[in-house]
Amino acid sequence: MLDQHKRNNLVISVGLLVVILFSLGCGLATPNAPAPTPNVESLVMTLLALTTTVEDVPPTVTPDVLRWDEREIELYGFSLELPSEWVIQEVNRRPEPSDDLMAPQIGHDCAEYIISNSDGIELLYLNPVCGYTDGSGEDCPVDTVLLETRGETGVIVRYYNSSQSRHIFSEARFATLISSQGESKKMLCFRPAVMVFETEAATIFVNVEYEYLGSDGDIEAALETVDRIVISIEMP
Repeated sequence: MLDQHKRNNLVISVGLLVVILFSLGCGLATPNAPAPTPNVESLVMTLLALTTTVEDVPPTVTPDVLRWDEREIELYGFSLELPSEWVIQEVNRRPEPSDDLMAPQIGHDCAEYIISNSDGIELLYLNPVCGYTDGSGEDCPVDTVLLETRGETGVIVRYYNSSQSRHIFSEARFATLISSQGESKKMLCFRPAVMVFETEAATIFVNVEYEYLGSDGDIEAALETVDRIVISIEMP
């Protein structure tokens, strides 16, 4: 059975053959001379070749478009947007440490999360700090990319840690520096690198890292996807 595309080509080819034969039979004849006999076999072979050429053209391929869903990490109350084929895996669940000198910081178990795409070459690690933490602000690495501003002085940034072969996500702050030359602003990244989520009940510090195991040529598109995931993370 011929599919619709081949049937259309066949109809067009037969139509062209009829037109050409009619033209040769009528248009070239003269009153006093016999009409020339067209080379029908040659015309048929030519039309078949044209039809084959048309059928051999591959169809246009539409690139895949990611479908995004909103997901939740119930233990911490996080919500985030993910491509539909990505999965969230909870690991290393344990009780939050506490003692007489340090009250619980989050009030529930601790856990970490590995968020990955379907073929496992993109790995996003969310590691909420379990217990108390402190830190400071330091100069951001030279390759730091600013992803989103938060509030008047806060920003979300990304940079590459070559020793870990991972991209690091962190919050940073613009600090005002005063010198003999006047005031200037400088971006300082959190150390250790964390993203901060605050609710009425607790403040959650999360280490966020991204590991890419695919080909270097696809890294820019991969980073666009993971950047969108990271900046979508929030607590209600």
